Amino acid sequence: MIETGALDLPSLASVHTAVVAVPALIREHRVTPVQVLILNADAQLMGAPQYSVNGYGKTFATNCLGH
Repeated sequence: MIETGALDLPSLASVHTAVVAVPALIREHRVTPVQVLILNADAQLMGAPQYSVNGYGKTFATNCLGH
């Protein structure tokens, strides 16, 4: 079964919410325990600096903190 959810990598609160949701989905038998997880995200935002809601540069927040 595939279960999807929202995840905004530059937002630490969004990452935390997603991490907390996985064990709950397993307990509710909506998904089986995660055996393999492949994460791949990369962003390089050009132009004027952009910042996450936590005040980090969005490129750093997405590529480093969000993982």
